[in-house]
Amino acid sequence: MLKDLFPDQDNEELKRFYRKMLKTLHPDLGGDKEEFLKFLAWYNDQRAKDKSLKAEVVKSLPSQGNYVYRCEEFTLEEILTLKQKTLLLPLDKKCPDCDGTGYDRCKSQVCGYCLGTGLIETLSTRSEGKVYVPCPFCGGRGRVHKIICSTCLGRGTIRDELRVVVDLPLGLEEGDYLYLPKDRFNLPQDVYVEVVIKDHPNFKRNGKDLILEHSVSVWELLLSDFIEVPTLEGPERLATSDLRTSQNIVLKSRGLYYYERGDLKRGNLIVKLRVIFPVDLPLEVKECLSLAYETYKRLHQGG
Repeated sequence: MLKDLFPDQDNEELKRFYRKMLKTLHPDLGGDKEEFLKFLAWYNDQRAKDKSLKAEVVKSLPSQGNYVYRCEEFTLEEILTLKQKTLLLPLDKKCPDCDGTGYDRCKSQVCGYCLGTGLIETLSTRSEGKVYVPCPFCGGRGRVHKIICSTCLGRGTIRDELRVVVDLPLGLEEGDYLYLPKDRFNLPQDVYVEVVIKDHPNFKRNGKDLILEHSVSVWELLLSDFIEVPTLEGPERLATSDLRTSQNIVLKSRGLYYYERGDLKRGNLIVKLRVIFPVDLPLEVKECLSLAYETYKRLHQGG
């Protein structure tokens, strides 16, 4: 029931909903105890889900500490529509062929210290005689693994990629860092991902606003009641009557998200129209246009 009541929450909305329901369901305020406990269980579950894939946004890298850094490109669609992003994170893991030693486990060579005997000669501390003890370099085996591992080339580690799915927060800006805590994402190290916003083929960034240059034919403006222009959320219908007096249309709160004094806001989408006029009109079309223009003047003057 609670899921149906509040299906698509973000963190702040969830907190507001919690405070509201607290006043309604709390036993001290006349609510039912069992319903209150069910609500608390649901709320804690939602908080855990909300936190599970959320990366934190920071403005700078830590000056010290052991962490992984990488740079990642994000599209405008990803940062504006809360899409999940799959990140491929570089990861060094222990070489499985040499078990991290850097040397081939299947190939060995004669120990240079005991010359393959596995024993070395030394003087006894109890008598003046000589005794033989296991070679400390090969462990008495007479052979040592000193042939470089062909898989890791002696490093003991190999480079791998880890796929991590991240819920992108609103308000990401160029130069921000997504902080992925290792405990939350089950990573060997903390990860910092620098945000680079990829240039869009149609939408240009101008501060917090987006600018769209859209071509439209003069026929569409004259003969259609509406035209469609693309936005990042899908096509938008604009009345052509609004476009005949101005070639710039401002769609409020359709630009980039940003924070101002802790409040989430959004810039505008500015649509700049480029009217396409026909060239080399046939004589028949010109005559029809001339007749239409005369009719328009007559009706306009008569009105």
